[in-house]
Amino acid sequence: MKVVFDNDASSDDIIALIYLAAHPKVTLEAITVTGTGEAHGRQGAQNMADVCTLLGLAQLPIAYGRDTPLSASGKPFPAALRSAVDAILTDRDVPKNPNPNLSDNAVALIKNCIEKNDEKITLVATGPLTNIAELITHYPHLNDKIENIVVMGGAVRVPGNIQALVPESDNTSAEWNIYADPAAAEIVFSSGLPVTLVPLDATNQVPMTKEFYDSLSEQTRPELRLIYQLLTVFVGFLGMELFLSEFYLWDPLAAMICCDPEIAVMERMSLSVNPETAGTEEVCGPHKVNVAAEILNPETVLQRLIEKIKSGLRSGGEKNYSGYFFKKPADNRLGNDSAVREEKDETSGLRLE
Repeated sequence: MKVVFDNDASSDDIIALIYLAAHPKVTLEAITVTGTGEAHGRQGAQNMADVCTLLGLAQLPIAYGRDTPLSASGKPFPAALRSAVDAILTDRDVPKNPNPNLSDNAVALIKNCIEKNDEKITLVATGPLTNIAELITHYPHLNDKIENIVVMGGAVRVPGNIQALVPESDNTSAEWNIYADPAAAEIVFSSGLPVTLVPLDATNQVPMTKEFYDSLSEQTRPELRLIYQLLTVFVGFLGMELFLSEFYLWDPLAAMICCDPEIAVMERMSLSVNPETAGTEEVCGPHKVNVAAEILNPETVLQRLIEKIKSGLRSGGEKNYSGYFFKKPADNRLGNDSAVREEKDETSGLRLE
């Protein structure tokens, strides 16, 4: 399966990238970062280039897209959140990519990947759909070469999550990836292309657990240690109780369903984006989307995620760099308590998705 990974460079996008890089079915062709998501486009792309260096994929093509939604109806992620996500790798033991294969035209990179390949391309999209919608709009002749568009986004039969980041909002139906660019989502849903949607309906079924989090603290692989560090940031922000009740691995679940769709029960639905609320709604229409409605054996998903990463990790990163990317466990803290409190104060109430 040849994959272009379109994302917004948050913590769970990084975890999804690690999973995709490890999965034996997947060949990563490129990474694109939407400029309308959690990270700002250029910084998000640089962060993903650094993670690729850790994964032994230092020269994988990476590009970032436009920083405005397709219409004025799109709402930006909160500024404080975006700044926090831009800095997500600060003080993490991730090697800098000294010469990233980086460009500023995400749509052109996706187009080139599709055109140059004899095989169809799967697009895994875990941020706002700006880049994907632009591709579909400007290059419809490439539609037949798209195998599937796997989207993490929307809330079909469950409440949305806007209030998680903006508590004063009265919007209870939208999910952030759709809310940030609803016009783009509408283009994708109505395109007639094969689309698999992994909405909050599915991701809510796989909550974080203390056992999973604790098990990561014992891992020695650099890639798994990075996952632990990223999750530990949220424990610092939220406290353990709120972390366990409010944090989900949204984007990794979409990556897992892309690679192993049998873990989910799919329903065929026609979907539209409400122009007023940006909610994802079932409608009567000609174009249907595969929607992950139920996760089978959800209690096993987190462990399957780690097992797949451990069994499939490439060794290129370790071969290309001497020593360990991570300090000894005793030094592997995010900082002293006061530093964590300061970081928490700056981003109070924020939840990265």
